[in-house]
Amino acid sequence: MAEPQQQGRITGIHRARGPARPDDAGSGASGADVSLFAYLHCDTDGLIVRSNRTLRRWLGLADADAVHGRPLGAFVHGRLPRHWQRPPGRRRFSLSLRGADDARVAVRAEVQPAADGDGLDVWMIRDPGNELIERATRLEAAHTLTAGTIHDVNNVLTVLAGNLFLLTEGVRDKEELYQQARRARNAAERGSTLLRELLTFDRRPDTEAQTISPGNHVSALEPLLSRAVGSDYRLTIAVDEAAGAVGASPAQFESVLINLTVNARDALEPGGTVHITVREETLDARQATKLGVAAGRYVCTEVRDNGCGIPKENLDRVMRPLFSTKPRGSGSGLGLTMVRRFVERYDGAVRIDSVEGEGTRVRVWLPRSEQLAETTANMTLPLSTLPSGSERVLLYSRDGDARNAITQILETLGYSVTAPSSMEGMDAATGGNDLPPLIICEREAGKHCRAGRWIESLRSTGRPFRHIALLQATDDPENLEPAADGHLYRPVTVPGLALTVRRVLEES
Repeated sequence: MAEPQQQGRITGIHRARGPARPDDAGSGASGADVSLFAYLHCDTDGLIVRSNRTLRRWLGLADADAVHGRPLGAFVHGRLPRHWQRPPGRRRFSLSLRGADDARVAVRAEVQPAADGDGLDVWMIRDPGNELIERATRLEAAHTLTAGTIHDVNNVLTVLAGNLFLLTEGVRDKEELYQQARRARNAAERGSTLLRELLTFDRRPDTEAQTISPGNHVSALEPLLSRAVGSDYRLTIAVDEAAGAVGASPAQFESVLINLTVNARDALEPGGTVHITVREETLDARQATKLGVAAGRYVCTEVRDNGCGIPKENLDRVMRPLFSTKPRGSGSGLGLTMVRRFVERYDGAVRIDSVEGEGTRVRVWLPRSEQLAETTANMTLPLSTLPSGSERVLLYSRDGDARNAITQILETLGYSVTAPSSMEGMDAATGGNDLPPLIICEREAGKHCRAGRWIESLRSTGRPFRHIALLQATDDPENLEPAADGHLYRPVTVPGLALTVRRVLEES
């Protein structure tokens, strides 16, 4: 049964709630099967009228005509569960599919009434067997390896970002050098924040949210975006300074912006244009319902190009995981999925409008906040405005370069720093009665961290001191035992270090 032809402008709306029903989910631009789910739609007579390529691959049937117009029972080994087609409500059960050459595929199925009330939608996923368990084990091992690698990279970025900050301070009177050093410093700090958020993307969704100004971030990223677009294309930016602020992760917003800009550039012919706009929009009840969000005031960030556009058969699939319209090897198929996840997290919406041969427009709406945007400290604060002090600080980090960089920053801020290279050195530095008022120590979550046990034994002596924990990217400060008075994620930034140290000392 053919889908009705769409007329005029093609639109794809991805809402913050609820999955879209696929017409042919699981097929990429190259024709590769990428979906974990098989899907079919049965009409009121129980006949299959729609299916995706994943289902047909499991059945060993290349032609949709071999599936459509037949009952589901024709492809099931044994009998379907009794009353599987009886409305209303959602039902789950296990099946054994029978395909070509009597091949068997064990699946778990979920049946639910179609959104339009016409027939039933059936979703299927393979039963988890040894192959899936082994794959999950490999993915977990890869994640562990990645986390360790990013920990090492963050130590390197601590050195890079810290020294770039100090270098920037030394050339403030030389405008061109200052701007170059500032951009390099901000890039290092944005990259490190993004690495941490990639590791914690599914774990702590709300910890990095801030009140940010999308317009300020777009303006600050203009040099980077210009380089990303390249000299063969044009980039124009229009920011309404009164657009306001939103609640979101600054690093993830910048990642979304860069991703959409690069996608737009890839659709252009030489001489084409990418246009970025930030403005405030008020969505009335009708518009909000269509987008799946609450009515009200929003900040809309739009990325538009005059490139090749998106074919209508692909538009509803571009934000599905692993789907890519780019040639094989040129795109992961995850970029737009992350955009969708971003707007879902912050109760926003994203919409793609495209006309093949004319261009594409992507709009991201985020709820407007009545709060003022927080100052992005690493972009604006000069060293002279940061809080300083003269207290003694005891510092421990296993990475020598990171230890030296943090020591240099603290000494520049006026503190007296002792930085042993081992835990034995820390014991020696705290052996007397004159304990430094602040200890900054590399920590790990859990009860078995050696540094944690050392801090606990030092607290048991009753001598007063304050403690700041240096954490890895995936550590949760709430799981520290004993708890710390403050924490810093690596790579450590100069503003973050200055503000945290002063706050913890003054709380004492």
